[in-house]
Amino acid sequence: MKNKKFVASAVSAALVASVVAPVVADAATGKLAAGSVSKAKAAKITITDVKPEKDGNVKVYYKRSGASSSVSKTVKADYIRHLGTYALFTLNNVQYKWEFSAKTQLTAAKSFGKHIALADQEATAGNAATAKQYLENAQSHYNTIVKNSELYSPGTITNYKERLDEVAAKVDSLAGKVTAINATTVEVSFDEAIANIDKADFTIDGLTVENAVAKQGDVKTVVLTTSTQEGGKTYTVQYNGAVVGTFSGISSVLPTAITLDTKSVQGVVGKDVTLKATVTVAEGQSKAGIPVTFNVDAANNNLNKDFVVEALTDADGVATYTYTQYAGYEDVVTSYPTGNASLRETGKVYWG
Repeated sequence: MKNKKFVASAVSAALVASVVAPVVADAATGKLAAGSVSKAKAAKITITDVKPEKDGNVKVYYKRSGASSSVSKTVKADYIRHLGTYALFTLNNVQYKWEFSAKTQLTAAKSFGKHIALADQEATAGNAATAKQYLENAQSHYNTIVKNSELYSPGTITNYKERLDEVAAKVDSLAGKVTAINATTVEVSFDEAIANIDKADFTIDGLTVENAVAKQGDVKTVVLTTSTQEGGKTYTVQYNGAVVGTFSGISSVLPTAITLDTKSVQGVVGKDVTLKATVTVAEGQSKAGIPVTFNVDAANNNLNKDFVVEALTDADGVATYTYTQYAGYEDVVTSYPTGNASLRETGKVYWG
């Protein structure tokens, strides 16, 4: 996390919350303006970075005068808004105001634009599952933008919300029609319940519809049992001759191994990281369309999020998932074939 500047002032041990004659200091050297009452105390250390922690604390990284390496200390922040504007904290009886870089914050806007465009693109192409994942990423970026609304011009957040709602409606409309559940099961959603469900009313080019029943607890959704799908192939579902939607076939192939290609990743807070896993299958079997689960366990759930997502492999057996976090902690990432969780590999993403 890049800093902009800090402000320091001398305080007594009994009045650590008061600010006395704040002055601007050079973040790289820690030197204060001449005549500052805090000069003698503050010059003994140089603050190099400040990172938020849970419960309103911050971890302060600093060097003592003449030292070659940094040390760190967790202190209580009088005010902190992670990826917002500033934090106030006291170190060695000197109170500092640490301002976070607006450049770091605005990466959320850039990431939002990227993921909302990808969600729109995938929805247009009829790829419901992929569109939904990109939409979820865009929502996460939007949430960060809202938390830091003071960094954005009037009307900007409104425009982002309108764009998010527009694409969300498009994705919901698509995803609500046809969804592949596994290699032999497809769900088809309608606006109203179908009175007399008959498998003969449904056709899927390249597949046989073997059964059709109402979904338990949801009379507007029909569950189709199909012949085995081909992983990665696009299928079109018709009801009484009218196209309802498309879906990407899920493979029934069970991998013999999986490799998490991104076992150790250094991420930059607010920027995308792409996880990548590759499956191995028996000779002669297709690697496409095999569902792979990525389980992301964030070390600090107060500031970062957990994710559990499923992605389908491409023709080379590679599945990917792209996401970001907004605090400098570690994520433990586990990947495994959805149909065989005993085959798994674990890695870490280090956010800084």
